Formats: sequence, structure tokens, C-alpha cells
Amino acid sequence: MALVPIRKAVELTGLSRNTLRKYADNGTIKSERTPSGYR
Repeated sequence: MALVPIRKAVELTGLSRNTLRKYADNGTIKSERTPSGYR
């Protein structure tokens, strides 16, 4: 599966950045982090 930047995910889903981050935090969607901690 390809990684999608959050701004692109917002465009594709119509959801807000905050909602996508909450979904990633609670495991609803998968999120990757860089070694420095960025999503």
C-alpha cells in the first residue's frame, strides 16, 4: 500500500486533518511515523 500525505488524504476523504489524526491514534486507520516521530 502506498503512503499518502495527510493533505492528500484530506482531499480524498473529505475528512479534516484532526479527524484523520484521531483515527490514526485510535487505530481506525493505519499511520506510519518517521524515525523522528513525524506521521
